[in-house]
Amino acid sequence: MIELRAVTRTYRSRGATVRALDGVDLTVEAGRNLALVGRSGAGKSTLLRVLLGLEAPDGGTVHVLGRPVAPGRADRLRWLRAAVGVVPQDAGSSLDPRWPVGRSVGEPLRLLGVAGDHPARVGEVLTAVGVDPSAAGRRPAAFSGGQRQRIALARALVHRPRLLVADELLSGADAVLRAHLLDVLTGSGTQLLVVTHDLAVAAALGGDAAVMAAGRVVEHGPVAQVLAAPAAAATRQLRDAVLRLPA
Repeated sequence: MIELRAVTRTYRSRGATVRALDGVDLTVEAGRNLALVGRSGAGKSTLLRVLLGLEAPDGGTVHVLGRPVAPGRADRLRWLRAAVGVVPQDAGSSLDPRWPVGRSVGEPLRLLGVAGDHPARVGEVLTAVGVDPSAAGRRPAAFSGGQRQRIALARALVHRPRLLVADELLSGADAVLRAHLLDVLTGSGTQLLVVTHDLAVAAALGGDAAVMAAGRVVEHGPVAQVLAAPAAAATRQLRDAVLRLPA
């Protein structure tokens, strides 16, 4: 599904060079969910931007579904937009405030030329994420932050992508919303790549976990194995930070 080889990405900040990605190697097999885990500044979001063709790496190669990914004209990445649904950071704010949410959710169907009854599909995915389809004519300001997160998730799922990429979708959610979103994600039938700083989320998703620190993937394997016997110091720190409630 995904293959990155020796991927590097650097930025200039106040005269200094910041290496956000430092020779990243990562393979994601088809059918295996992946939690990309790490502390803030580890390079997770930069990796996603490179993976989605939003930024060019300074070095290395990126492939999705066996095809190379490189920034360019939008029409050259149309296949990638069809294959991958994206929920960005601050998902609720990614909705156009001027548009009714039904239009925002259905926009991928129009842009990708998906055939079928678009309003029916919009209503279907809104129902799946727990938003009443009768509210599709309302604008984002009429919804709570949690509802806007659900709507952004519906938009990412509406065209039935092969892979769903969610960047910190669960980080600002309360416990009830987090549980609901996890149910939607794991029940969507779509392969998942979820960025998180929380190993508890990785455990709930199942599949594999890749841990990033200082722009590198320092550990990668089945999430149960990573949690049971973490090999990297960064993984141990994240595991120890998971909240443990008293019995």
